Amino acid sequence: MGMLGKIFGSLLLVCLCVAFWLSGKMLAGRKEWLDKIDAKQKQLAALESGPDSVASVRRQFEVARNELDWEVDNWGQAWQAPNSGASPVGDGSIELGVGANAGLGRGQQDPAKLPVVYVLGPDAQGQQTYLGDFKLMEIRQDTAGGKLTRVPFQGEVQSWPRGELRVREEIPGNFRNQIAELRTLALIAEQHVRQENDQLKIQGQHIQESQLALDKRMAELNGNPEAPEKAGEDVKDGLVQTLRREETARNALVKEVDALRRLLSDKHLLLTKILEANSTSVQKLGTVPARPNRVAQKSDQ
Repeated sequence: MGMLGKIFGSLLLVCLCVAFWLSGKMLAGRKEWLDKIDAKQKQLAALESGPDSVASVRRQFEVARNELDWEVDNWGQAWQAPNSGASPVGDGSIELGVGANAGLGRGQQDPAKLPVVYVLGPDAQGQQTYLGDFKLMEIRQDTAGGKLTRVPFQGEVQSWPRGELRVREEIPGNFRNQIAELRTLALIAEQHVRQENDQLKIQGQHIQESQLALDKRMAELNGNPEAPEKAGEDVKDGLVQTLRREETARNALVKEVDALRRLLSDKHLLLTKILEANSTSVQKLGTVPARPNRVAQKSDQ
């Protein structure tokens, strides 16, 4: 082989080296891709068996849809009613900012067959509170009017908020039972309050009557300067002053009687002494002998 053979041999050797290098690169790339495919397969298997798998997400979706269906069946359709609030009449009527265009009343036109809706509104803290169940009286295109199905409590209508209210087509039966129980307790409490107020009113009347009687008795005791001229001194001056005056007069009379009693006692003692002296004198005269001659002379003269 000459020079040409050497050249072909060198080229063949170079081609073999390049082929071996390319084969190594291909094998390394194949191994890298196989590792990546294996990692992706493991990741896919982990996703399929984990909580975020498609099957798990599908199951969660089915559960959420069933819960939504249950909520819709129990709570019915709901509407946001802006510009709503109590009617100025104050008899439990309410104006709602939602009407037939939003599906309220389900197209019912007969006023006697209009449904009952349940209205909720925010309180002072922004929490949703139950206002009551309202019988729809009139449904217009974008508004509606209703009235509370019971007699409102005192001050209840004035406490209803104005603005955006939430209108529900239905509420669960257990909630309605709880509302009925709370309403019964509220009626009982209101009746107790009314009875207590009546008792307080009666007691207030008794206090007023007692005060009038006390004022009358105090006027009798202290007197009435504005009494008529024909009224007695006890009415003008009062029983207290009259009793004091009478007591003073009585004390003066008692003092005078006591002085007279002492004078009578002294006179009686003096009289007793005079009687004793007379008795002694009489006894002495009885013991002196008589003088008949002198007596006879005196009689002759």
